[in-house]
Amino acid sequence: MNRREKLDVALQRVGFFETILKSMTDGLLIIDSNNQILETNYTFCSFFGLQRQEIIETNIYDLMNQIGHEAIDQWAHVSQVLNTQKKYSNIIFSTKIMGDEVFYSVNASVIERIADRETQAVVTVWREITEQVKTRRIEQFLYTLLNHDIQNKNMTIIAYLTLLQGENLQERAKNFVSKALDSVQRSSDLLKKIRHLKKVRYSEEVTPTMLQPIFISVLDEYSNLAEEKEIEIEYTQTKVSVQGGILLRELFSNLIENSIIHSQCNKIRISVQENHISTLIVIEDDGNGIPDNLHDNLFKEGAKGISSSGSGLGMFLVKQIVESYKGTIQVGESEMGGVRFEIRLETA
Repeated sequence: MNRREKLDVALQRVGFFETILKSMTDGLLIIDSNNQILETNYTFCSFFGLQRQEIIETNIYDLMNQIGHEAIDQWAHVSQVLNTQKKYSNIIFSTKIMGDEVFYSVNASVIERIADRETQAVVTVWREITEQVKTRRIEQFLYTLLNHDIQNKNMTIIAYLTLLQGENLQERAKNFVSKALDSVQRSSDLLKKIRHLKKVRYSEEVTPTMLQPIFISVLDEYSNLAEEKEIEIEYTQTKVSVQGGILLRELFSNLIENSIIHSQCNKIRISVQENHISTLIVIEDDGNGIPDNLHDNLFKEGAKGISSSGSGLGMFLVKQIVESYKGTIQVGESEMGGVRFEIRLETA
């Protein structure tokens, strides 16, 4: 390849790189080891109303000062982390543009060599997330309203209705009180499910978790109800641990409660099989199985039987929890005659 051909190739590469920079919908900022900005793109410039020539070869801390005083401290922290980890994800930067607060999610990583420079550089990708942040704040407000104000009112209603049950009421009035108590209890249960869904959505830490204490606790909770309905629960103790967390209790509780209350079964069987890669937990019964109208949509939000008075969040929550622990869940027909749930989680 002669000199002219090499020059043509180099120009093609430059043109290709410029095309990428212009077409990116995320902002790009590349900084060298001396904190000098080497490159940026149009999207990043548009975020802050700056021209490319105002940014290139300036110091990153001078730019952070323009974004906002808090950004300086944030970038100092990012630099410190990058010195050891070489990668940093989802850092949130905020600034005010024309009086409005704007938020950006930034991913940063270290590369050992940039172009012909024998030096490290930091590549950062910026994405505006203002609407997501505002939506999450509204969700948090509504969640707080549900979890505290409405739940507290529910507890007060339950207390008064329970006291009223102890009074010398006529049979018809007792029936009304019982129905009211049942309704407000379902309302409290719904709030509980919403609380667990929030935990799933905003990531709970995944850690090695023993199954035995969880099953013992859940079976103890439902022992009276199972005895009242004359349902036998078969469970063999296990020493297995899986990659999971505290929400596993809600997962198994939902499935066992479902069999006890809705399946009209006589027996529930819980079994655990493990290998060094994954653990299979099977919960099955000899009841009526899954209604035909629910087979394809069982784990969808709001899915419930025709005669069900529930929220339709139970099975949706089950699937969300399993997937949050990088597991899988399948539903089918048990050889016992009822429903069979197979949950597969990573063995710890």
